[in-house]
Amino acid sequence: MGLDDAEPQKTRQQVLPLEGRGEASEVHRSAEASSATNGNARPGASGLMELVCERQNLKAALKRVRQNKGSPGIDGMTVEELEAHLRVHWPAIREALLAGRYQPQRVKRVVIPKPGGGERELGHAFVRYADDLNVYVRSKRAGERVMRAMRRLYARLRLRVNETKSAVGRATERKFLGFSFWIAPGREVKRRVAPQALERMKDRVRELTRRVVGRSLAQTCERLREYLNGWKGYFHVAQTPRALAQLDEWIRHRLRALQLKHWKRGPTI
Repeated sequence: MGLDDAEPQKTRQQVLPLEGRGEASEVHRSAEASSATNGNARPGASGLMELVCERQNLKAALKRVRQNKGSPGIDGMTVEELEAHLRVHWPAIREALLAGRYQPQRVKRVVIPKPGGGERELGHAFVRYADDLNVYVRSKRAGERVMRAMRRLYARLRLRVNETKSAVGRATERKFLGFSFWIAPGREVKRRVAPQALERMKDRVRELTRRVVGRSLAQTCERLREYLNGWKGYFHVAQTPRALAQLDEWIRHRLRALQLKHWKRGPTI
């Protein structure tokens, strides 16, 4: 029985939506890096900017902005006004981009807290950054060689490398988008939830299952269900059914403790 189907008072029968169902399906994740230049040099010979400026890519980008209900930047232009603006000005913008002469305007910047501490700045000048990229090779020596090559490539593309997050290390020691790897029997490499992401999840569960006066068990379960469904939707490709089962048992234990506390206090309306 899933948490969606369970009665909040019957915690002994609840099974939270975390336990795996055997091997997860293979999902290929790709890292994305976008770039623009503000000097006189044309972006590298790879033709990356030509791909950025292709009609089908621009239409897809405009569609995504509409779907996300993007807000105006420092120029005050709305999504509704953008299409008409591009009809008139796109040829000149495209020429400047391909020639490496495009100068982006200043942008509104918003700072949000980062899960691991510190702050993340939102609002970059025409996506002049690269984020979340892992390269896997066979040896540390090869990794160091590739790192030097990537730095040279990023310099040509006017991309900044976050040195505090960039390193050469074992795949099992590095994390990527909340995931890391572990070595299963038979030397098979499998995916897992990174320890940092797992600890953040447990902190959130502790917060949601605190023994707060005035919140019923049903209300707690509803809020917990919403969070866990979203968490599992993202991490469902993790290949650690035993670890997820243990996590499920830990959460159910917290719910039982919360139910016992409510019984001692009497019902909460």
